[in-house]
Amino acid sequence: MTTLPTGPIPRVDPRPFTHRPPIFGLDDVVLIVPTRNDARTLLTTLNRIPQPLVSRVGAVVVHDDASFDATTEIARRWALRHLDVGVTVVDGDTTGGRSANLLAAFACAAQLGLRIAVTIPADGSSAPELIASVLRPLVHGAADLVLAPAARRPTAPPTLPVRRVLTNRWNRSAGLHLADWFTTVRGYRLDRLGIERVAHLDNHPQIEAALVRVAAHHGLRVLQPARTPRRHESERSSTHR
Repeated sequence: MTTLPTGPIPRVDPRPFTHRPPIFGLDDVVLIVPTRNDARTLLTTLNRIPQPLVSRVGAVVVHDDASFDATTEIARRWALRHLDVGVTVVDGDTTGGRSANLLAAFACAAQLGLRIAVTIPADGSSAPELIASVLRPLVHGAADLVLAPAARRPTAPPTLPVRRVLTNRWNRSAGLHLADWFTTVRGYRLDRLGIERVAHLDNHPQIEAALVRVAAHHGLRVLQPARTPRRHESERSSTHR
């Protein structure tokens, strides 16, 4: 079993960072969509990624974990409609689990020479419209790992599963100043995180949470922007009714 480092999380300077000039361009960014039997939801997820963003990022990587449905077929058809974008579809032939699939996608992005990765769940559980709010602190050099804004106020009555509520409380008590670290649209400075530094997490049951802890242990800056605007919440609810 993997033992995660403990200790307080470095807090990011809360002052606005957009006054700083960007230190990265969108051509330094890769959008990663890890998949596993997501044929039913993948196309909707890909189409919801803002088109101006798709056309300007360095690459889009759909990294599959041995799906036995039409997931990779759908990804390739979408890639053919976006020939102006560097779309890579990786068809895994053996299942290594969700953690191994995500880390393999990071390694693929690093091989492409891209330094910022944004992960987007293929199952529609998070709104791709949140990508911009995740990217902004990264391209301005204000953070090294960014979680999408929480979709509800931290003071609202808990509607999350009990496991998530308790885990969030435990991590806040340990110094992790995040409203909800289970949000799954996330951004990573791959050049700061270090692929070799997280390779041992390839079988971790909660890979996203583990990446936060490892990043913080090594002094990286972890940030969760302000609460999601209402329009994103309404878009998501209307899409998944």
